[in-house]
Amino acid sequence: VAMAENQNLWSTWRIVASSIGTLAGLAASLSFFFVFHAYEAAIWALISAAVAVSALLLAVGDKRGDIEFWFNIRGLKKVQTVGFSIMAISLGFFGWYLFTGLYYHIPVMPAEHSALIVSVWAFMTAKWGMAIFLFSGVAAKRIGSESPTLIDA
Repeated sequence: VAMAENQNLWSTWRIVASSIGTLAGLAASLSFFFVFHAYEAAIWALISAAVAVSALLLAVGDKRGDIEFWFNIRGLKKVQTVGFSIMAISLGFFGWYLFTGLYYHIPVMPAEHSALIVSVWAFMTAKWGMAIFLFSGVAAKRIGSESPTLIDA
């Protein structure tokens, strides 16, 4: 019983965190675009929101127990690969923007010229890519343990 409660709590946490990430990315994107005119940061925040909503859909499908109607195990492994790729690419951009901001002593404000603000949103995108990687792996493992016949599907 305690294991099931922990799993239910963990599933709820994934949904809450992904929802907050989606809303934060959308709000930041609009703010950076219209208020600060920091277009690179706005684009990265919007990408982060898109990746967070993808993680949210995986978390909701897994909590409801109907993710196997959307994906088979092979499909979830492909989603896992996409999540890892998003994470790796975003970490590369994070490193680049961080290096650029620090090496050239670019100040954080004004935001429209800040490489460090962009690096934060590239990192947030990497974090949600890792979440997709982990969420799809957990779902694939659960489906495989509950329905071994779906492995070959």
